[in-house]
Amino acid sequence: MKRPAARRAGKRVAVRGRGAANRERLVDPSRGRRYLGRVASDERSSGSVEEEHPSDALLRVFAASREDLYTAAARACFGLMTDLERVLPAEPRLVSCEGHDAEDLLAVWLNELIGLSGVERRFFSRFEILELSDTRLVARVSGEPIDPARHALSKEVKAATYHRLSVRETPVGWEATVLFDL
Repeated sequence: MKRPAARRAGKRVAVRGRGAANRERLVDPSRGRRYLGRVASDERSSGSVEEEHPSDALLRVFAASREDLYTAAARACFGLMTDLERVLPAEPRLVSCEGHDAEDLLAVWLNELIGLSGVERRFFSRFEILELSDTRLVARVSGEPIDPARHALSKEVKAATYHRLSVRETPVGWEATVLFDL
């Protein structure tokens, strides 16, 4: 049986992430993904793709470098929570964390940011990696206190989980998969 033309052809949608201007993704409803594949992107771009998951948020994050990957993962995490365009990158602070390997470090980094956000009642919108190794990360993060009048809460992200967590180098850069508990 032939699929309807609309499903066969897909449709184009906007992409989240740095360098996302003038880029689109092809929606493929038959594969259970919100976005599928890159369309007209450059090597320096980074961003995230939210994939279908029954109860949590599964994100595939991509970037040209490992530093950009950790930055894109943090932006994707806070992008699930609120519209980052409305969060001013004021009040910078240093954040450092350690992990056993690149995957553990990514989960620790994201959970540190989620924890700070919850304790200090603030959203972060700018992330600058100052030092990165396989087991240690130091970054400057900037954001502002949560203002319910300006910052609508989209989803409450509780934690980055280790289920399906991966960090890998690809022929075009770096890619990570992170499952967030909502």
